[in-house]
Amino acid sequence: MPLSVRANVDRIEAHPSSPCATVLSVPWRFLQGWRGTVDGSDADVVAVNSLTLGVVLPPGDHDVVFAWRPPGARGVPVAAATAVGVGLLVAADALRRRRRPSTTP
Repeated sequence: MPLSVRANVDRIEAHPSSPCATVLSVPWRFLQGWRGTVDGSDADVVAVNSLTLGVVLPPGDHDVVFAWRPPGARGVPVAAATAVGVGLLVAADALRRRRRPSTTP
């Protein structure tokens, strides 16, 4: 199987070619959080030999991308947006209270 690979810590790009269906295995440890695409479409990432990353490929030339995102990372933007929203509500309430005219003589 001819193969070219470009990789860094959280992204692996491979361009394999095979005349028959195969499993592409790369020597990175399989961990929760790895996502894969084959030719731009989502693909299931599998553990090969219970250790390394893999993806099932049909025959032909392909563009494969493995991308790693820590499992809890998807909730970070939601938590940040919630914190900003709460902060804005608190600031608006403080301004409203400050601008309220005094009723004492």
